Amino acid sequence: MPMLHPQTDAASGAGTDGGRRPTVVPAPLAASPELTNRPRRRTFTAQDKLRILAETDRAAETGGIAAILRREGLYSSNLTDWRRARMPGRSAA
Repeated sequence: MPMLHPQTDAASGAGTDGGRRPTVVPAPLAASPELTNRPRRRTFTAQDKLRILAETDRAAETGGIAAILRREGLYSSNLTDWRRARMPGRSAA
């Protein structure tokens, strides 16, 4: 029995999926000098922590603490940890 070969359309190209050719995206020539290899976590000095805590302690209006957290890019858990560290008998920030 002869083996039947399916007909291929020359316009669709060999190795295509439903007549579509895969999109080839060239790699960048060189990495941007502005980008670092690995993102670095922000660190705060003891002075920064005390300054932010003092601002949040003075914030009396509604939403004042939230505005400070947004401006500084912090979570409320940071304030909680820093307040615990600031308590008497604890080690320095």
